[in-house]
Amino acid sequence: MSNAFFHLLGPGTQPDDASFSMNPLPLTCQVNGDPSMAALERCARSPAVMALLTDLRGQLARCIPEVGDVLGWELSPLNADDLSFLNTLLGEGEVSVRIQHPDGSESEIQETIFCGLWRVRHLHNRRLLTDRLEAGSAPLTLWQAATADTLPDDSLLPPPVAGLMNGLPLAHELLAHVRDPALQPHSINLTQLPLSEADRLFLARLCGHGNIQIRISGYGESPITATAL
Repeated sequence: MSNAFFHLLGPGTQPDDASFSMNPLPLTCQVNGDPSMAALERCARSPAVMALLTDLRGQLARCIPEVGDVLGWELSPLNADDLSFLNTLLGEGEVSVRIQHPDGSESEIQETIFCGLWRVRHLHNRRLLTDRLEAGSAPLTLWQAATADTLPDDSLLPPPVAGLMNGLPLAHELLAHVRDPALQPHSINLTQLPLSEADRLFLARLCGHGNIQIRISGYGESPITATAL
């Protein structure tokens, strides 16, 4: 077979496409590295932290929490130096959550660099009430807040407004899926639908404002805000 055949294809054999371009990585894309040697040298001076992490590893080796359940460890017994060391070891992951509770308190949740390991702080008037480390698919307070609302029915439909196009059928579609927790997650891409300002107003009145805000960073950034449904 002629060697010329192999020069017909492959890198460098075709003219460059002037229109080709590659999207740059987002500025928010981060990669977590190993703890520094200075941090690791503190292990021997932080027996409380090492005991906590040993217990954490042992419990997770025996049992992975089911969906909706968590394993938890109180951090209040740790002193300021131990907490600083623990923060250095665990770092900050991609998911942050803030929950506003009906009693005026709030929960601040930060995923660590270890997937499924969460730092959960409960505050009232900026005063720290509890500080916990939880292992699970999501922290317990987030499960509770996300499932606390009463399931809606058609009585929640707001009065129609002039100029409605797709607002009413979208509202019925939303209510049909929200009222049945057993259904799989359902999404509606509003950017691909013709929506009037009246539609947006109608849907905003139906959904209301929720008490959970989630921010996911990493490759880009995704803010998620719960509605009242």
